[in-house]
Amino acid sequence: MMAQPPWDTKMEMSPTKPFYILHYTYGMDYTKEGVFTPGKYGEWRFDKRTWGGKPITRNLGAPPAGMKNDLVRALIDAFNEATDAIPCWTEYAEAGGVVPKECKEAPKHYLAEEAAAKAKAL
Repeated sequence: MMAQPPWDTKMEMSPTKPFYILHYTYGMDYTKEGVFTPGKYGEWRFDKRTWGGKPITRNLGAPPAGMKNDLVRALIDAFNEATDAIPCWTEYAEAGGVVPKECKEAPKHYLAEEAAAKAKAL
């Protein structure tokens, strides 16, 4: 039911048994050629500990083209999609997680519109 990239690599546990939860506990380190480097910082890496309590930036760099881990790629794509959709994410991240008082960036998706409405209500 729960995938843990980078150790799990595919979108399903076995044929017809998809993962329903993507849990990111471990650092994801790869060479620029896409070779997994467990236990050692890679030339490309994503580790939630890097952010240390502050929001991730928009447009995280894509994993190397040669990397064959579908789950790592899906996780980075999901973060990029989410941060792109949320209005004023860049200002929010740069302020260390403080919601900007004024935001002139329009929401890009339904969920972003809902998040913007909630932020205005604060």
